[in-house]
This record gives sequence, structure tokens and C-alpha cells, in this order.
Amino acid sequence: MDSRAPLLVLCFTISLVMACGSSEDPPLSFYPGTLHLEEDAGATGRFYVALDNPGRRAAPARVETSAPWIVATPPSLTLDAEGRQTLEVFVTCPLQTGSFREELVVIRDAQDDTPERVDARLPLSIYCHPSPAFGAAAATVTVQGLPPNVPADLRLAGPADTEITFQDAQTFENLPPGRYFLTAAPLTFQGYELVAEPEVIPLTLYDGDHLHHEVTYGLVDTRRTQVEIIPEGLPDGLHAQIRITTVDETFEASLPAAFELSPGPIELAFPMVLDPDDEPGSGYRTLSAPRSLFLLPGDHLPLSPLYRHATRRVPEEPLPISASSPKLLDP
Repeated sequence: MDSRAPLLVLCFTISLVMACGSSEDPPLSFYPGTLHLEEDAGATGRFYVALDNPGRRAAPARVETSAPWIVATPPSLTLDAEGRQTLEVFVTCPLQTGSFREELVVIRDAQDDTPERVDARLPLSIYCHPSPAFGAAAATVTVQGLPPNVPADLRLAGPADTEITFQDAQTFENLPPGRYFLTAAPLTFQGYELVAEPEVIPLTLYDGDHLHHEVTYGLVDTRRTQVEIIPEGLPDGLHAQIRITTVDETFEASLPAAFELSPGPIELAFPMVLDPDDEPGSGYRTLSAPRSLFLLPGDHLPLSPLYRHATRRVPEEPLPISASSPKLLDP
């Protein structure tokens, strides 16, 4: 019998353990290991905490909180081997004042050789003060990207059971400070769907804040629209200009011209055309004021602005367009 066999087996076992390590991943850990936070009742405090992975392989995990008024972001993550990631934590104190004992809990996802498990806990000591400034926050919400006379479908929800539904630009005052969610529901216009991206927007109001946020709707169908503009009434040698404003840009061009534009709202402005051979201040004006158009996907829209000679500001009249182009809207 070969007396070296047990020694060989022992050496192989030691080498395997040294090379591969234990199948049990070391637990994740928070830094610092505990947190104390003080904030006014109804107000939102924000703090940061590090999460460390001392193990030799990546650790997928999710972060949960012991109370709905505590939010950790990101809620799910994958920590690199021997890596660290910073978590942002929002605490909106309840209207009830006093001390609270809460915690963050990290749950490591199941992997090939390990089941799902609670891997780390961060105790939170929170004290909510009575707030003399309670209700001092404000928010202004504006809306763009919709056709005229088409209302939005918006909802603002937040602390103290705040829930407000509204349809156009609004300013809200005396709001409880804290974490809010602004929801912009999808809409339909002439069979086309309009959506806001993102549909749900998280907003945080602090004491004394006046937050401004713009909700931008866009058409789901993004086929471009053909717009052809041919001016009428100008003498030979004079050329009209146009200024076009879309959601994304403003530009000028000489007429006549054809444009391929993204669908949605645009503004048209026609500057006065000066005649160098005429008296100062004279020229040609279009009979239209700057107009608002809402372009539909894949459409073709011909326009023929009519100009006439003028030496002073004349009352502006509607821009005549072809009967086959019903997308011209009142300003």
C-alpha cells in the first residue's frame, strides 16, 4: 500500500480550499453601522450610507425599509466583488412627532449555491421635531407638448394624504414638505396617443422650497410631417422669412420652402418684408399673426400666407389656408 496517498489527498484538499475559498459568501455590511437623524415633522431629510461587499464575487441584492416613509435608492443593485456602493436614503418624518426606531434591510438574492438571505441591517434612530414651518413648501407645474384646448391628466400625491388632480399649469402653495409623486396619464388626440416621459416623476419638497417642474407630452407615433409654405402677394425680388419654433428648437428660413418637422406643437412667425426701394418703415406684412399649429404624424400641410403693402401696423387677420388643411389652430 502506498503510504503517500493520504498525504496527497490532504494536500489536494488544502489547495482546493485555498484556491476556491469557502462556499459561504461573507455578509454585506453598512458604513456607518448606525445612523441618527433629526428632522421637522412632515419634512424630508436626506442622507447617504455606504454598502460594502467583502466577498470575492458580485452580490446581487435589494434594499427594503421598515416604514413606507423611508425610501432607499437604488432599491436593487449588484455590488462588485470587494466593492462599495453609496445608497441615498430619504426620510419623510410623519406628522406625529417623537422618536422612531427603524431600519434598512439588505436581502441578498439567491445564487447558484446559496439561497436568498437577509445579509445586512442598518439601525435608524429618527427624531421628528414639531415643525413651526410646516406647510411652507410650494410647487409650480407647467405643461407643454399638447394641442390647444386639450387638457392634461395630472395628479400630485404626497405627505399628509395630499392628493391633487389638475389639467393645466398650476402653482400649489402651503404644501407639506416631503416626498411627492407627480403622475401624467396618457392622452388621446384624434386617434393618436400622447404620453409624458416618465409617466411618474418623484419630487422632493423641503421647507421653504418653491419647486418648478415641466411635464412634456409627446406623440407615440413619431412619423415626420411635411409642411410646405408658399407666400403670395409679394413683388418679384422680395423674399419672405419665417421663424419656426418647435418643442426642441427655433430656426429661421427663407420662403418659399418645404420642411420636414417632428409631429407636435409649433409656432410660426412671419417678419415684415422690407422693400429697399420704398419709403422707410414701409414693407409687406402677412395677414396672419404668429400662429399655433399642431402637426399630426405623417401629414402634409400646405400653407399660403398672403402679404400686403403696409406703412404702419395693421390689424392682423387669420392666415388663409387650404380647406384640406384643418390643423391650423387658434393662438
